[in-house]
Amino acid sequence: MHSLYVASFAESDTPHGHTTQSGAKLAKDRAEQQKLIHAELKPHVSQAKGSFATEVYAKIAKEEEINKYLVKSKYYSKKEKRWRLPQAEAGKKVKESDLYKPFGYIFNEIIAHFYNKAGKEITRAVVLTHKKKLFHTEDGEPTLFSQPDFTVTATGPAFKNPAKNLTQGNYDCAAGLMDAKLDEGIRHEQDLKQLAVYARQIFSHQPQRRFVRILIVTEQRVRLYHFDRSGAQFSPLLNFHNDPYTFVRLVLGVSSVDEETLGLDTSVYWGKDKHGKPIRYIKVDVEEGGKKKVDVYQLIPGQEPFTRKSIRGRGTTGWYALKGNQRFLIKDSWRSAHRTPEYEFLEAAKGIDGIGQMVSYVEGPHTREYRGSAVDSYVNFRDRVFCRIIMDLYGGSLDTFESVEQVLAAVRDAIAGHRALLLKGVLHRDVSLHNILLGFVETLGKRGLLIDLDMAKFIGKGGANALTDFRTGTRMFQSLMVLESFTLGNHAPEHDHLDDLESFHYVLAYLMWTFEKPGVQKPNPPKWLEDWGHDDPERAYSAKRSVMLERRLHGKYMVHISDFWGSPCQALLSGLHRIIHSVVVEKSEIANDGVAGVEAPDYTHLRRNEDGTHKYYDEILKLFDKAIEGVRAEAAAKAQVDDAEEEIEEEIEEEIIASPPTAASSAAVLYEDEEKSEGEEPGEEAEDAVTA
Repeated sequence: MHSLYVASFAESDTPHGHTTQSGAKLAKDRAEQQKLIHAELKPHVSQAKGSFATEVYAKIAKEEEINKYLVKSKYYSKKEKRWRLPQAEAGKKVKESDLYKPFGYIFNEIIAHFYNKAGKEITRAVVLTHKKKLFHTEDGEPTLFSQPDFTVTATGPAFKNPAKNLTQGNYDCAAGLMDAKLDEGIRHEQDLKQLAVYARQIFSHQPQRRFVRILIVTEQRVRLYHFDRSGAQFSPLLNFHNDPYTFVRLVLGVSSVDEETLGLDTSVYWGKDKHGKPIRYIKVDVEEGGKKKVDVYQLIPGQEPFTRKSIRGRGTTGWYALKGNQRFLIKDSWRSAHRTPEYEFLEAAKGIDGIGQMVSYVEGPHTREYRGSAVDSYVNFRDRVFCRIIMDLYGGSLDTFESVEQVLAAVRDAIAGHRALLLKGVLHRDVSLHNILLGFVETLGKRGLLIDLDMAKFIGKGGANALTDFRTGTRMFQSLMVLESFTLGNHAPEHDHLDDLESFHYVLAYLMWTFEKPGVQKPNPPKWLEDWGHDDPERAYSAKRSVMLERRLHGKYMVHISDFWGSPCQALLSGLHRIIHSVVVEKSEIANDGVAGVEAPDYTHLRRNEDGTHKYYDEILKLFDKAIEGVRAEAAAKAQVDDAEEEIEEEIEEEIIASPPTAASSAAVLYEDEEKSEGEEPGEEAEDAVTA
């Protein structure tokens, strides 16, 4: 995809400000990536109480067990009550590189002592990786890499890579990480930036991660960093010479042989199929007829899950799965704890054509469960809750279309589904390119489906009004009024179905302005379109407004549409523009009158027909139906022309076969050519004669 719109299953989140869903992916180097990730996390970082480091792994090893280890250890002095690490001497300072090998020995000794009975299938080993390249996962070929000082490499049900890769270290098989610093060089802000890059990669390489923990160690102290979908948290520095027990527990925690302790979702695991080949599975606990059971889904080989790349936020992951011969989409996400669960909206959507259908769901842990007993005292913390939803799997997202008719039919049926959902009291609020899927069938109403109800709201009777918020939705496709809420604030009207219809218009416009034909995007899409997706809502609003205030789409806009789309599709886009233009202008006038105090804003006549039905659905659906008929007529006419041309070619071939050229006719052709060559240079005449 173009950098102006980076695809994902669920692009939107609140707030819409800093996110590394696309930004860090587009960073050219680690330093730039650090800045982007830090901007995302900074408002959501908490300094934990001292109890966090001591209690989080309190049960992982008893004090008497640790005492036995300390007595046997080669690297801890019971007499001096300190770990055997380099110390500064007169005229000689300790360098960071002096810490690498001693810490490596200590880490591996702790792991070997406590985890020596884990078994052959589950292994842990600390590898020194400060000079090795652990490549990042982004769209396209990996170019960026990072080099944590120590990587706890692992094998086990959760980890993809075989044991032969353990000595190299990589994010796929990283159970945990440690970084060494000099005590005098500890800088929390800089350390957070560095470790956040590592954490983001572990989340990306291991989509089943619920949290990531990393240790910073110096010659004197240790600090625990914790990352989850609510942000980050770090402990105070702790002197591990004075408290070797907590130090041992922290090392055991970030290298645990218990995958749940590491922060992994153990319901996602590697196994083998009936042919002995590695295959991934997901277990889902469900209740059916009052009885609990476990459904096991096989993940489809070769289809990597799609993931949100940012650390903080919903962390949406989509797994493509099989159960028997049926295909499913398993969607994992972390919603804000105060939000209405998506499955409630999907329950309301059951049986509605044009809306993705839910099979089952299960809720999981809260991020607050990972933060220690003092979590409620952290002002920057916002709780999130895990949810897994199993849905029927449909076709690809809208940008994987194969024909014009397929696009129009999919959008048309998604709009019809949007209206049916609205009649159930649910407003979607996040219509975007990747929230419309292609259907598997050509039946009216099922050719396209609207998905992702994370941002939906119950409205009308029994539901709250949907506030208009520029932070809600996917920037590229947000309506003008949603964008203008950045400046209007409380004067902005409620988010309504007209905002979503406007978003449908932008989806079609985006496809027509950026795609030459199926699978081929323009290398340089229109410059003004880039600003539609800008992070700054005012800039996005200004760019979009300059287009939408035009009464009709002039040639300067239509010229960017390739011939592939055809005249019916261009007529549809123009017709949609006229409708949305009138809505945008009138809604803006009403809002501005309200701000100026001219009269209380009343949008009823704009939103409802006289009979109380929602406005503009019928007109828009008729435009789509007419365009689809036009596309079919064009295709039929072209087929007739092709058939006629083919018949003519066949007739000519038959005549040639029936009447082959005679020697006399060949001589006449040669004589005619010789006459034409008069006046040419002798060499050219001879050459032509030889050629003839």
